[in-house]
This record gives sequence, structure tokens and C-alpha cells, in this order.
Amino acid sequence: FVGALDLNASGEELPNPRHIRIVGDYAFITSNLYDAFGVVNISNPASPTYVTRIRTWGETPNYLDSAYGLDIVGDYAYITSITAKSLTIIDISTPTSPSLVSYVMGAAYALNNPLGVVVIGNYAYIACAQEVSIPATVTTQAMTEVKAETATGDGTVTDLGTSDPTQHGHCWSTSPSPTIADDKTELGPKTATGAFTSSLTELTPKTLYYCRAYATNIAGTGYGTEVTFTTRARVLGNPHIDQLIYQHVERIDR
Repeated sequence: FVGALDLNASGEELPNPRHIRIVGDYAFITSNLYDAFGVVNISNPASPTYVTRIRTWGETPNYLDSAYGLDIVGDYAYITSITAKSLTIIDISTPTSPSLVSYVMGAAYALNNPLGVVVIGNYAYIACAQEVSIPATVTTQAMTEVKAETATGDGTVTDLGTSDPTQHGHCWSTSPSPTIADDKTELGPKTATGAFTSSLTELTPKTLYYCRAYATNIAGTGYGTEVTFTTRARVLGNPHIDQLIYQHVERIDR
């Protein structure tokens, strides 16, 4: 036995430490219980001393929520946090004053229950204890056959994601960024990548619409880029004359 440090001392707590890395005279520690990353001076192994910590408990966002995995490469510490589903990068070039560089967090990054992390070159390799869930990737093409009350939407599923989509189609609204909570087509399951077409109906004439293709799988709903279109005016009167007028106007528009 050489020396020890109480990590439960008031104001210097780093309880439930999960991982530790040693660089020179300093030990870097993740604290799962305190949502923290701490630094301890070990230049005198017989009497290590607390230096500082970054704690995000109670903050928004809490990017170190249940801090766990840790790797250090050069001047940077890479930390995975279980509850935050995050990877955080801390600048430790000055060990007595570490500072946040950046983080990615949330299910959108497929970091479900991230535990260990190893950084090699330009990449961080993260071990997750739960299945990674990735939404489908979708693109939206320009609208075609736009009429007074109908239009045709085209889209493409370029990646199915974690699992085959159980539903796909187009959603639209008179407000930007439409979602599946708005008007939508439902074309059913999608078991392979590729193009699809939707028929939009019951539209309002002379109205600007926003539209996105979508696909929903176990990870959630992926949307394509937003496109806009404006429905044509309704032509009233004799239906045969209306059709001739409409075709004439359509040719002029083109």
C-alpha cells in the first residue's frame, strides 16, 4: 500500500468511479453517480490530492449523465455517458483546468447505453450494451402532376436503418417541416431500399404546401428534405370546357 484519496470528501466528491486513466502526474476519473469527470494529482503517490472536476448534474443538457467510459489521446479526454447517450470531448491540455470541447448525445447518434470507448486516429470506437437503433434514410424529390386538389410525390428510401420500415410515404402541411402528425400517405412496410410514389389528395386550390417523404422503423421516423409546391386554381363551369382550359393553361405554364 502506498497512498489513497477519499473520493467522498465534501466538495470534492467523485463517487462510484468507473474508469481511470493516468497521464504524467495526473489521474483522470469518470464518476457515474455524480455525472462528473475529475482530476487527481498523483505526483506524490503516497498523498494524492484532488484537483478539480467538471460536473453536469442538474444542468441542461446534462452531457455527462452517468459518465462511464474514458480514453485519453494527446490533450483530449473522450468520455461516454450511459444515461445521456453521449460522447463528450474534454480539453485536458491544462489538467488543472479542463474544459469542454464538444459532445454528441441522444438516440439520434445511436449511442444506446455506451460503455467503453477507444480512440484511434480520427475515430472513436464505442461499445454499447444495447442494440443500436438507426432510423431509415429517406430523400424527397420534386412534386409532379400538381393540380388544384391533387399532386404526386416521389421519394426514395436509401437506407432501411436498424430494421425494415413498418410504414412509409409522404407527409404534408401548409406549415414548414411537416411530420406524420400532419396529413400523410401510408404505403405500408418497406422491405428494400428504392423509390416510391404517393398520391396526395384533398388539397386546397391555390395553396402553398410543404412536403417530406418519410419512413418509420423501430428507431423512429426518418424524413427526407422538404420540398414545396403550390396547387393550381380550380376552374369552374362546363367540365369539358374546363378540361380544355386547364390543358391550355397547363401548356402555357410549362
